[in-house]
Amino acid sequence: MAALPQELGDLIESMNAAGEVRTETIGRREYHVGIAHGVPCVVTLARVGKVAAAATASALIHVFGGECHWCSPAWPAACAPTCV
Repeated sequence: MAALPQELGDLIESMNAAGEVRTETIGRREYHVGIAHGVPCVVTLARVGKVAAAATASALIHVFGGECHWCSPAWPAACAPTCV
């Protein structure tokens, strides 16, 4: 989760280089789901401020779950080796 677009640029490029990136729009936020540096992740731009960060973090947990995504059936099988 980032406050400024510049903070996400390289990470999203890394995710694109690793393979398919799925973008989901929820509310006024775009959530980029993919793999970065071998780790499944969801990245988004929260915008600046405590309220924006809290609302975005809440949406991340609500929509994508707050559990280990290595074990989550929502992630592609190729992304789920073994949870340690």
